[in-house]
Amino acid sequence: MLSAFIRFGLKHIIWRWSRVYRWACEDCYRDYPVQAPESIEALARTIEGCEWTADGIRQIWDAWSYPGLVQWRIDHQVKEIGDCDEFAGYVVAAIHEALAAGHDLRWGGQQVLGAHVLTTVWRRGWGGHAVALLELAGGELTCMDYGLPWGRFKTPADAALQVARNYSAQAEVLAWALYDSELRPVKAG
Repeated sequence: MLSAFIRFGLKHIIWRWSRVYRWACEDCYRDYPVQAPESIEALARTIEGCEWTADGIRQIWDAWSYPGLVQWRIDHQVKEIGDCDEFAGYVVAAIHEALAAGHDLRWGGQQVLGAHVLTTVWRRGWGGHAVALLELAGGELTCMDYGLPWGRFKTPADAALQVARNYSAQAEVLAWALYDSELRPVKAG
């Protein structure tokens, strides 16, 4: 029952709240251009130079900012770009821009075909985390959050379990969800 409630929240509430928050508080960054990286390594260097900062009361403790706002902060050397949602959303948007520009992004010798935001919620050391889930040629997936990609996975559920276990060794995944670069839900489990 708890898993179903959390999955419902991930699929129907959080992204809607984030859209309202973006419209009300960050609409001027909606069309700020996200730079297309030349490589996954270049993207990793960009985000490694940024600092994590928690959402506050203004975001009701969890809202996803526009990737354009993150790019604006990077361009203006504002180190604190947001929490894991902002890092993941920015990585997904930057990969989307690079692929649209025709860049041949590769990781571990495999071509990057696309990316989604993967949000995971777990119990036994309760928590949640968002990462960019990169789709590689050959059907493999890899995660990217605060630096270079890590792990190789067959399914989003496998990746969600490893995300949770990175924070709590005994974690049990309650729910996970995938979102596209426009923050639309794609899949949940």
